Amino acid sequence: MNKKFLLPFLFIFILSIVCFSASANTECIVGDCEVEIIINLAFIGANDSYIYDMADDIESVWNGPNGFQTTGDCKCKVTFSVKLKKVTDPNQKNCTHPQPVTDAHCIMVTDYTTDPPRNQSNITGAKLYMGYMYGVSENGGSLQGWWSDEMNRPVEGGNGERYHDAAHEAGHMMGLQDNEGDGLMSHTSGPNAKPTQENIDSAVKNVCKGKDYCPNRCCCGNGKVDKDKGEGCDPKATPTGCTSPESCCPYCCHCGKICDPKKGEYPSQEECKKNCKTQPGCMYNYETGCWDCLDEPFQATFTMYDSSTRPKGCPEPLEESKISQEELEDIKTMYNNNIGAAPVISKFFANERINLYIDGTGEVFFETVNGVVGVIHEGFEPDHTLNMFTDSETVDMILAGEMSVEQALDEGRITYDGEGAFKSVKFGFAKLMFWFYEIFAD
Repeated sequence: MNKKFLLPFLFIFILSIVCFSASANTECIVGDCEVEIIINLAFIGANDSYIYDMADDIESVWNGPNGFQTTGDCKCKVTFSVKLKKVTDPNQKNCTHPQPVTDAHCIMVTDYTTDPPRNQSNITGAKLYMGYMYGVSENGGSLQGWWSDEMNRPVEGGNGERYHDAAHEAGHMMGLQDNEGDGLMSHTSGPNAKPTQENIDSAVKNVCKGKDYCPNRCCCGNGKVDKDKGEGCDPKATPTGCTSPESCCPYCCHCGKICDPKKGEYPSQEECKKNCKTQPGCMYNYETGCWDCLDEPFQATFTMYDSSTRPKGCPEPLEESKISQEELEDIKTMYNNNIGAAPVISKFFANERINLYIDGTGEVFFETVNGVVGVIHEGFEPDHTLNMFTDSETVDMILAGEMSVEQALDEGRITYDGEGAFKSVKFGFAKLMFWFYEIFAD
């Protein structure tokens, strides 16, 4: 069957998986060698100041002084964020009465003096807590908690230091147990009241279970040749691992292109500086892996790895687009003729401006208005709401029925990005990308 005919259905299928699959109350959003852990919280009985203070404590403690953490052998970036909801229905007395709160971890807040949280058995005279969660979340599943207004109280004699009770309880929402390591899960104040690397790795593993959130390709560009990760070289290593005159491909960390000095291309910075007599001098070319001798200012695009594994070596530099406007209009017509079969998706996808990145073929922008594609043309638009990419091998396997879209998403072969990255409320994912190489071919 013609790939052009299947394209609209591939869009619809992918969007249905991305936008309408059930989400856990602690979510794992996998991007391109980046992970975001999102904790959805609903508060009952708390004012705005209390709610924002608890969220700030969770984010600041778990993200640390740099604003992010790392995980995995390839040290992929991890960020922790909180999405908030305030239950204002006066009839909602707690997390279960009259109706269970199911779209977030639910926290009931009470005055510690008049109604302090007790232990889970609520036996008279039992130990009182500043706050606690009922159990530990499994794979991000929903939890309920009972917190008091004394959560995150000042530490006596702590020179302004406060307890990090909320951040500790957030650990339970990510599957961590009390006393797990000598960090935040054992100490809520003092120098150890922060997540250990073991805590971070365990939290990501628990919430992102089944997802390849930090694949081997993410080590490419870390400044060392990781043979155990399948690398033949690394463009940031000294030496790179390649034998002159070969260069190290910055996308896949394999020796590839032979740099041609006659064209001002050199395999190393040293050779380029030795032979380049022009201004501004030498600059690394992240498309070819060579050092170029420049005769005019040039701004390189930094791309250290591709979003998919390419076992046959490095991708070639982008070629001139082979997509005609006539072909784009055909795609537009077919998409519009089929989107009506999925009215829910049509409503969600009603008004978006999309840059479609097509590896090796071209770049396409299209806009949906009231659920149908209107404008479509080659090239990018800076004012957009969604980026899309994949690779030809993945698309071919999906179209041939050899791989499901769910499997491709789980393995990171399809990623996606709503404009605003991980903070996009509507899309809720970071990095929705499709690299369609020759997808428009017959």
